Amino acid sequence: MHTQFDIFPWNVNFQVGIPSIDEQHQKLVLLINKLAGSIAGGSGPLQCEIILDELKDYARFHFKAEEAIWHLYLPNDELETSHHVNHENFLTFVDQTRFDEKAASKNGTHGTHTKIIAFLINWLVFHILESDKYLAAVCLEVQAGKSPEQAKIVADHNLRNATSLLSEALLRMIGDLSELSFQLSFEISQRQKTQKELTRALSFNKSMISSMQDGLITLDRYGLIAEVNPAFCMMTGMSSRELVGTSPPYPFMPGYSQGDIEQVFERAWKENHYEFEANLQDKAGQPLPVIVSMFHIKEEDGQFVTFAATVKDNTERKDREEAQRKLALYDPLTNLPNRRLFYDQLSRTMDETLRSNKYFAIAYIDLDHFKTLNDQCGHAAGDLFLQEAAARIKECVRAMDMVARFGGDEFVALFNNLSPIEARKDAEQIAQKIRLKLAEPFPLPDNVQSKDLKVFQCSASIGVTIARGRIVERDELLNQADQAMYRGKTTGRNKVCFHESDE
Repeated sequence: MHTQFDIFPWNVNFQVGIPSIDEQHQKLVLLINKLAGSIAGGSGPLQCEIILDELKDYARFHFKAEEAIWHLYLPNDELETSHHVNHENFLTFVDQTRFDEKAASKNGTHGTHTKIIAFLINWLVFHILESDKYLAAVCLEVQAGKSPEQAKIVADHNLRNATSLLSEALLRMIGDLSELSFQLSFEISQRQKTQKELTRALSFNKSMISSMQDGLITLDRYGLIAEVNPAFCMMTGMSSRELVGTSPPYPFMPGYSQGDIEQVFERAWKENHYEFEANLQDKAGQPLPVIVSMFHIKEEDGQFVTFAATVKDNTERKDREEAQRKLALYDPLTNLPNRRLFYDQLSRTMDETLRSNKYFAIAYIDLDHFKTLNDQCGHAAGDLFLQEAAARIKECVRAMDMVARFGGDEFVALFNNLSPIEARKDAEQIAQKIRLKLAEPFPLPDNVQSKDLKVFQCSASIGVTIARGRIVERDELLNQADQAMYRGKTTGRNKVCFHESDE
């Protein structure tokens, strides 16, 4: 006779890599299965209450032990704080559940069995696979010598496959439920009791799928959508009525061809599990970056049953990657390219002019008397003018050119695609335009101006060097432009000076 109701089977995908935490997680899973078995077996409310008490006591012990580890490596970090709140919410739910069970028992009702199991499974699956795995990965990286911020970046990169782990865990649960159903049909002679147990198991399964935060799609062997969960409907803005029964190309995949989608099905069939990034589109036409984990399900005899796919919203990670990329390549104050991005573009320009008959120029721009503004009105006023200066310089250059900020009040411009005959003339024309534009008055906002300075006006010293190919290397070219700029400063400022080969 089947005695263990493994509604939530433990497998290696739930291991976070810290032995003590993994051991405690297994005990929590055991208690949840014990509670599910008690409910499914028709045990009385007193027995359920005893198991809930045991679950709460052990959860409190586990939370304390787990939080001690997080605090050791991430003291007072936002992740540690939010994790503690999540733990408190779990304990509050268990307390409320005990109260509801007592009230249900007094009223002669069946209580909230499905709600209890659905919450516990959903909470523990996502808590382990997302929160705990992430924190454990961060702590292990800190233990290895990385800073907390470096550890978070590495953990973000390494845990991209969290959705596939959830998919495998879900598939395992569905398989165990199917196994239980077959066992019940043979073990229980009374058809009515068998049907009742099967219905209860199906209810657990559906409740878990409905409460998933990620989208879930099931499809038949021909690729028709058979079912979608509420999370996927919310994600796409489409109702199940609009989605069920549709065939490739699906309404949320307008950018994919029939052939693209067939390749996905083929790989999921051959490899059993296939994960990929996709750019979907919601009903309003807005882009929806996601991570899709697709797999197929078979009966015990190997007969194909269905395809299924979990869909995880990838917007937050994409936004985080874009923010990190921008931070690495752009000046945060002016949003201009920084030194690193300028060097990359300069190297490409030098290579391009090796193959063409074109020239390029580098203009080193330094603001004259900028320190006066900082001294009289403070750095807030200085930052405003630096933003204004960046906008003015960009206004003067062409679309093919680049303007970068190297730091302080130093800007560098790259003039591309200059003709051999007119290179100096064209470069000087752009540089003079920049000089005149920067010299225009800048009215200071009321909140940063001083009683002696309400309008700021400064000039600029600009040094220019012209080159082609790699006859002179990158750093030397910048040095030439810098020297020409310095010559302008020492001879009166507010000038455009060119580097001459005999300097």
